[in-house]
Amino acid sequence: MKFQTSALLALIFLTGCASQLSTLSPTNNSQQTIYKLSDQEACQLASTAMTRVFPNNEITEVGGATCGLSTLFRAPPLYADTYTEILKVFPASGVGKEGQKVSGFFFEVSGGGSSFLQGQLKASELLKVVRELADQTGKGALVSNAKPIPVQVVTTAPKNTVSAIEERLKVIDELKAKGLISDADYNIKKKSIMDEI
Repeated sequence: MKFQTSALLALIFLTGCASQLSTLSPTNNSQQTIYKLSDQEACQLASTAMTRVFPNNEITEVGGATCGLSTLFRAPPLYADTYTEILKVFPASGVGKEGQKVSGFFFEVSGGGSSFLQGQLKASELLKVVRELADQTGKGALVSNAKPIPVQVVTTAPKNTVSAIEERLKVIDELKAKGLISDADYNIKKKSIMDEI
């Protein structure tokens, strides 16, 4: 029995643990929240949140959602244990207060790794920042029976066309003007967009 317990603990330690959190999880009012944002607003919000929580980390794009971001968190003090943090944006629909269909987006934070406790704390922090930024838009809608809408793969124009770059710059200008992103976040994102030219 002692060997089985030790083997199980070793397996957990070696394979790590995983977690999943979502803005669809009801808060204190037992209803769910969908954010009525454009694709670009939702993705920019996700990028801002990830940059705030992991300011010095390399952040990469991941698929399987409207947009998704990933980073590798190294846990102090030795920085040997890691936890991959993933933030994805998904379309969803639900039923509003008056029975109407409401469509928008929700955010999901997931991850896994050998630093479960510290990784989970960072995941919770990331979800909190996402929720705060999303709530600040004033575009949250309380719904019931919220369900993800299957993501359809759509071929779009390359990200570095003149019109695509102009559109992305307009989005970050609007977010800055509304106070949804800081000057530092704005400058980082603008530089990133301009570097693609």
